[in-house]
Amino acid sequence: MKRMGKGARGWVAAVCALAAVGAAQFPAVAAEDGPDPDRLPPYELADTVVRGTRASTDAPALEPGSYRDTIAPGQKKYYAVDLDSTSDAYVAAFAFPEPRSTVAHSDGIMVELESADDTTCFDEQPTFDSDGAARPVGDYVVRRIGPDLDCQRADRYLFSVERISDEESDQAVWPLELSFMVEPGLEKGEPVPDAPGKWAATPPAGLTQDRRPVRGGTGFEDAPAIGQGVWGDRILPGQTLFYRVPVEWGEQLFAEARFANADQVTDDRGYASEGIRMELFNPARGLVSWEEGPYAGEKEVAALGTAPVSYAHRDDADADYEVQSMRMSGWYYLAVSLHPETADFVSGGVSLNVLVRLEESAEAEEPPYDGDATAAGFGVTDADRAAARRGVVPGGAGADDVRPVLAVAGLGTGSALVLGLAGWTLIARRRAAGRPGPA
Repeated sequence: MKRMGKGARGWVAAVCALAAVGAAQFPAVAAEDGPDPDRLPPYELADTVVRGTRASTDAPALEPGSYRDTIAPGQKKYYAVDLDSTSDAYVAAFAFPEPRSTVAHSDGIMVELESADDTTCFDEQPTFDSDGAARPVGDYVVRRIGPDLDCQRADRYLFSVERISDEESDQAVWPLELSFMVEPGLEKGEPVPDAPGKWAATPPAGLTQDRRPVRGGTGFEDAPAIGQGVWGDRILPGQTLFYRVPVEWGEQLFAEARFANADQVTDDRGYASEGIRMELFNPARGLVSWEEGPYAGEKEVAALGTAPVSYAHRDDADADYEVQSMRMSGWYYLAVSLHPETADFVSGGVSLNVLVRLEESAEAEEPPYDGDATAAGFGVTDADRAAARRGVVPGGAGADDVRPVLAVAGLGTGSALVLGLAGWTLIARRRAAGRPGPA
């Protein structure tokens, strides 16, 4: 898959001039209570356990939903999914290595979807990439319905996950989380909404919101919902925090992760060339784009933006994968990471602001689904919007159950003023291996 063209780069961001903004943009770090402020919380994964098999003939069948399993170095596990001949389907796998453990750049997992006649419908090999930091790693595979595409029959398909690990890397067994989603087909004879012709190259300037406390999740399952505004959190070296944002048809998402200057710097010469990272995943847990940057104990920003959500993006063979991935309405997931190398010169963590802006830049028209797409996870409900206003985890024990929030410093007046959101440039670094065409 080709990288995003020069003309498209205007709509995502690496904010170049933000070092000059006032200190209110990057609040001071507040001390945490407790005996070990550098201890990372355990992962919270899906409740349902499944055991993938070594032999494809014994693969357990998955129903739509989320599951957890484990995977060892060099191990390959099989699962089965029953697909009809009218619906698009997505199967995702994410491995959760121990934070701060040793991994190689090329370590990761291989995911593949195969038909009964051994045709490869889709495969991916997500890795830890250039920064080589242990963090949740994964992606999805896709079965599309459409003319001239493979894997169109109603049948039982095989989904496999293989762990790739260098012999010098950590050899511990990794927790594994799987997700299977089925998107209803379209009503016969109904036209697909047109793709947006053009969209905003930059986010609207002048976002003024109260800074609200939130506690990022350890993965997709416990990610809190956040909406438009400024959300305050705290991140430790080696930690990845997850958030979910409801994005509707026709909306663009602009997001920033603003890392504060560290309160406790143990080495003034400390520097991590790829110290900060932010990734964006779509509702089916497919990677949309990501950005990373350096960290040396001073203020830094990772920022990105998207095309408007449109069903038609999936059929645009000329679009970059970052555009094609914005094909569905629902929860979009932000994963914000602080590289474990920063522990060499930072103690006690770093204060973090996550800024979210949603801009309706295209006509919001839902595709004519032949079924309840929202119930299948491809849509936004009033309850989703309410959870995003409060910064709580939707579902589960209920949105009224708010998990404890770590202490984050206020801004004096309790507000953050966001000005001059300019200089947005695409740094959508993708894996060197190409993606299949629109899938």
